[in-house]
Amino acid sequence: PAHNKGDLDSLVRVLQRVQRRLWEDTDWDHLFVYRDVEIEAGQRYLEAPEGLSVDRISVVEYRYALEWLPLKPQITSRHYNAYDSDIDERSEPVLAYDIREDDKLEVWPIPETGYDANSGNGLLRVWGYRSLRSFVDDDDRCDLDGDLIVIHAALEELADKENPKANLLADKLRRLERKLFKHRSKTKQFRLSAGSPEPQGRWPRRPVQGPAYRR
Repeated sequence: PAHNKGDLDSLVRVLQRVQRRLWEDTDWDHLFVYRDVEIEAGQRYLEAPEGLSVDRISVVEYRYALEWLPLKPQITSRHYNAYDSDIDERSEPVLAYDIREDDKLEVWPIPETGYDANSGNGLLRVWGYRSLRSFVDDDDRCDLDGDLIVIHAALEELADKENPKANLLADKLRRLERKLFKHRSKTKQFRLSAGSPEPQGRWPRRPVQGPAYRR
């Protein structure tokens, strides 16, 4: 409140940018979540789950015969040769998925049956890293460690001005990062709760292939 409107808006943009960069650069354990999507019989395309970044989807599973089956993350012509989705050929279980235009998820083959609330079959479970929540207003809360964001932002400001205090902040940042990341392995994988699949680390636009399932 002590800052004028222009200064306040500038600081907000800096904190937003720093949190976004940290979110993109690191796989944060507490943001690794899943969203369930109910599939209808004959449904080929699904809306991406709300709140999940499609760029960082890790594992997609399909509930079939009371088991969770991991889907392959790419649909190729070989798949369509087996079951041609363009002519509405259907089969069970769903075995693969892909990300299409407008961030829609395509599943293959097109399921013959829809979601069954009694058994849970026909449910698609999408694992990935949650998108950042709004970080604009005074009552908004950051999704990452607040000290980490502030120190990174301050270091950017001091580095631009070649301020000698930057070295002190850099030391403080290293100590904080050691504390925050002390449970991380060398492969940047976090310990997850029981029952959740391990994320594949950093992945490109097309997710990394997960464990295969053979019919």
